[in-house]
Amino acid sequence: ISSRESANKELLEAIQKIYQVSKCRYGAPKIHAELKALGKSCNLKTVQSIMQKNDIRAILKRKFKIKKQQTDNRAVAPNILDQNFIVDQPNKVWDYLHQNQGGTPPTILQ
Repeated sequence: ISSRESANKELLEAIQKIYQVSKCRYGAPKIHAELKALGKSCNLKTVQSIMQKNDIRAILKRKFKIKKQQTDNRAVAPNILDQNFIVDQPNKVWDYLHQNQGGTPPTILQ
């Protein structure tokens, strides 16, 4: 075993220990910071590659979001046409709606 392989093996053991202590929540940057705090000198990319090779990944905890209760207080328009869209002359429905609703008929702007 080469010196690099043995150093990586020792680093893997330290990474796994920190990973287990953090309840599998720490990723490579935090594990690298912990290793530096313990006095072990290593590169962040080395920690990342060792973690990837050994399938060590941080478990992401989703933030809890409160879903607002939907209150449906919108006014429901009355069904004046009664789903009868067949008319015998043009604009008959629009004229009827305009007279009974008191609004202006829709216009097309060009």
